[in-house]
Amino acid sequence: MKIQLSECLEIISLSLDTVKDNKAFNKVLAGQLRVLLCDTKFGVENSLINKVISNPLLDCTTNNFVSYNNTRLIEFIQPESLFKKNESQLSLETWLSQKVIKSNIFYESLENCTCVYCRRFEGEHEVIIRDFATREGEKCFITMMCAFCGASFEVELNDIANAYEGKVENVKKTTITIKDIIKNYANKNGGTHVDSVLDIKGFLIAEIGDRYIQAISQYMLEYFSEIEMS
Repeated sequence: MKIQLSECLEIISLSLDTVKDNKAFNKVLAGQLRVLLCDTKFGVENSLINKVISNPLLDCTTNNFVSYNNTRLIEFIQPESLFKKNESQLSLETWLSQKVIKSNIFYESLENCTCVYCRRFEGEHEVIIRDFATREGEKCFITMMCAFCGASFEVELNDIANAYEGKVENVKKTTITIKDIIKNYANKNGGTHVDSVLDIKGFLIAEIGDRYIQAISQYMLEYFSEIEMS
């Protein structure tokens, strides 16, 4: 297990050096972080860190949320200052459960959405969200189904953002944890698997998760350089 840990950290270190010039190596980092911190086998915890350290304790996040791109639609802890060093420390599961991104958009209550087929507004009938899709090099859309005529149509993400500007106080929030970032990036965004359609968490992580992947990777290198293992 110590050999596996050494190889894991070596891959992380080399990938961090390479990712500066080739962002594809974020996928390599995500895969190794999953192995190291939040792997499971048949639904049972199987992380490498627990195999080499008994009850590892990790630094908590700063919890300093700021607005993404100066809007209130998304709040996040800046990856460059993600962790507090030498202060409160947490068990692995609690550490993984810390929130780092908060989305203030609840897509199922989208206002002013018009079915392009029957031309009816959401206020006149129910509009059901089918899925959330991103396409490489293209704009991002939500595919919706009109409950009145049954037709499917797409709504661009920017239209949703515009509809919700200044209207985010009383809507349901989506939160994203350290574990969400690692698992989603590894399992859905190419670390070990690729999903053709992403939900809202998957989309946000695919868009801005790479900086967190790098920050967590750098933290793990520093963590293991400072501890002594028997």
